[in-house]
Amino acid sequence: MQGIHLFTIKGIPVSFQPMFILLILILSVGMNNPFIFGACATLGVLIHEFGHALTAKHFHLNPEVTLCGLGGLTTHARPNSPKQDFLITLAGPMAGLVVAGVIFGILFLVNLLGFAPLLDKYQLLKIFLSYT
Repeated sequence: MQGIHLFTIKGIPVSFQPMFILLILILSVGMNNPFIFGACATLGVLIHEFGHALTAKHFHLNPEVTLCGLGGLTTHARPNSPKQDFLITLAGPMAGLVVAGVIFGILFLVNLLGFAPLLDKYQLLKIFLSYT
């Protein structure tokens, strides 16, 4: 998928289409802090897509990530087996679940240590988690 090249991580090119910015702007309407919302949503999409992309790279399938009007898209060469296809498909949501587990663990410790009032300032973590 064509887009404007942003950067390359671990040999995986990442690009975006202008529709992604429009998507984030539309979803940010009415948020208390639209910039943080946009950053969290973008990071969540990237983590999800890199779950797919890193797994595809493991199988030497030349992945590319594009941030687009639907969120994100990882493209790669055709997998060599249904097992590879399944693992690539599963890796995106699993990456998000791993990050969510780490974040919830940190939040649990913050609450356990008596810093619960600080949690109000981190409500947008839920936004990040919803996009992973």
